[in-house]
Amino acid sequence: MLLYEATDKDRAVYHFVKKPKDAKPLQLMVAYFTMHDVPRDQRLYRNDRIHSTLNQQKIYIDQLKGLMADCNKITPEDYVDMDYRNYSFKKIIKKYNKCN
Repeated sequence: MLLYEATDKDRAVYHFVKKPKDAKPLQLMVAYFTMHDVPRDQRLYRNDRIHSTLNQQKIYIDQLKGLMADCNKITPEDYVDMDYRNYSFKKIIKKYNKCN
């Protein structure tokens, strides 16, 4: 399995994987969303500060689980700390490539 990385004009990074039998690389998907610690309707004052954090919907993990299902050396724990970053993908792809 090969890993590709692309950047668009806004410098957003996208990752793609490709198995030798695949015609084209598959884009690994991620969705970002913010989570607020105080719901809007529960704020006492109109100008209360909102503390929010940026979270990921890790769609790419399910994609990789499907693509790597033929490797029994990859365990569910291997996916736990994954992040949408190059080093995270390289680590699991390296393990997968050792299977085949």
